[in-house]
Amino acid sequence: MAQDTVDAWDARFAAIVEMASDAIISVDGDQRIILFNRGAEDIFGWASEEIVGQPLDALLPPRHRSIHREHVDQFGAGPMDARAMARRREVAGVRRNGEEFPAEASLVRTDVNGRATLTVLLRDISHRRQREDRQRFLVEVSEVLFRSLELDQTLEAFGTKAVESLADHCGLYTLAGSEGSRGIQWFHSSTADPELIQLLNGSTRPGATSEIVREIMRSGRPRLIQDVEIGRLPELLPAASPLRRDMGRHGEVEGAPVPDPGTLSLFLLPIRTPSNPMGLAVLIRSARREAFSRELVGLGRELGLRVGMALENARLFRDAQRAIEARDEVLGIVSHDLGNPLQAVFIGLDALQRARTDSTTDGPTTPSETRENYYLNAIRRSAEQMERLIRDLLEVRRMEEGHLVLRKAPRSLRGLVSESLALIEPLARVKSVALVNGIPASQDLEALVDGDRLLQVLSNLVGNAVKHTPREGRVMVSALREAGEIRISVSDQGSGIPPEDLVRIFDRFWRAESTQGRGIGLGLAIARGIVQAHGGRIWAESAVGRGSVFHFSLPCPGI
Repeated sequence: MAQDTVDAWDARFAAIVEMASDAIISVDGDQRIILFNRGAEDIFGWASEEIVGQPLDALLPPRHRSIHREHVDQFGAGPMDARAMARRREVAGVRRNGEEFPAEASLVRTDVNGRATLTVLLRDISHRRQREDRQRFLVEVSEVLFRSLELDQTLEAFGTKAVESLADHCGLYTLAGSEGSRGIQWFHSSTADPELIQLLNGSTRPGATSEIVREIMRSGRPRLIQDVEIGRLPELLPAASPLRRDMGRHGEVEGAPVPDPGTLSLFLLPIRTPSNPMGLAVLIRSARREAFSRELVGLGRELGLRVGMALENARLFRDAQRAIEARDEVLGIVSHDLGNPLQAVFIGLDALQRARTDSTTDGPTTPSETRENYYLNAIRRSAEQMERLIRDLLEVRRMEEGHLVLRKAPRSLRGLVSESLALIEPLARVKSVALVNGIPASQDLEALVDGDRLLQVLSNLVGNAVKHTPREGRVMVSALREAGEIRISVSDQGSGIPPEDLVRIFDRFWRAESTQGRGIGLGLAIARGIVQAHGGRIWAESAVGRGSVFHFSLPCPGI
């Protein structure tokens, strides 16, 4: 190749090296810098003419210099001519201003005119590391935030995490809907200035909010404020502070000197859901620590949304709890207030029926008397239905509160099944549905149960089976012992239950669309509560067009 061609290629290669965005640095056998491209200047902050001729140690943290020199010597004397980037552990560099940064590096060894030269291609990965650290932090914060659905615990979890990882002080100001603001709740790191802690803890009373804070919450954009003197804190806090009221021109608060921690670094982080503001986090770093960086602004938006969603979940959970408490209170009042007039109805019915019986003992019943008896019986059935409804409502409430009392004794399951079938027999006779006790007398099983409660479960299940079984169909109750428990099954020949309904049939107040007008959806929920109170479980198997089988199990203590 002609010399002019070689020179052209050398010039072209030199231009490529010079313009590369990664740092390209060559050192001689004494590890002194002989090449320092523009990418290296941008990364390290040194001009080429300032650093060329200096030892490579100038670009390394002092604690790494001896071990790094040893590694370079070993590579130079080793059999390999190159080591690719990312095939070695991460290295650390130091910029001209003393800031350390992580980097990836590859090494190339060349011999020029008999002289060994090492060239390092170095990539600054500090931005990538910051992104990874931010994502890791967000994951850690999310895990902490969603451990609880209690509002105060959620706030405490975030405040504690913030002073562990981000700030010396974290103040949380939350909006609480109709309850108004909660003021500022402060959290402090273990190394925070005690005097500043005392001062900030005095600023927890709710009050007027500054225009700066209102704008941040309105826009939803975090704001970084550097070099804040302590006298400016009142105008930056989201609620009234004793500082605003008591700080004089000479820096005193109620006669006590204000601490002088130097200028502070503040990061004001709006807490919000995608559609609504929820509050504000005030993060403070003292002058002893490095000030917040602009990189935190991008993290802050995502962090504020995650905290906001956690607070919204906690608030919804609290509202649901209050709604349940209000519902239970209404149920208690309604059940009590309906009970008294119902008792009066039953007393009046008993008196009327006794009088009717007495008046008809001496002769045949007239058509008028027959109609009166019919209406009296209809009134009694309606009153009994109302009484069952009240009893079911109270039963569910007792179960939810854990107040269901069981009076257990050894009972014959065949006998309990027979009693339940006898109770449902009038309903079955109307539809000509056959009721079958599938427990043979010779294979009767005993269980330690509350007989009245278990009879309630069987009556609910058998009654439902009869309702859904067509005329002249069959309902069967069977039982068997298996794997340390007794399983009782109630099968029908009804139309079956769709899969989407099967997962909800034991929910309170739930009814399939096809069962409109039949109860209020408490029977199966009560059956589940009673079975679970016995230490058992209840479930159903069904296929549309093939009927259903309801199973429940009871512990088998071997009595």
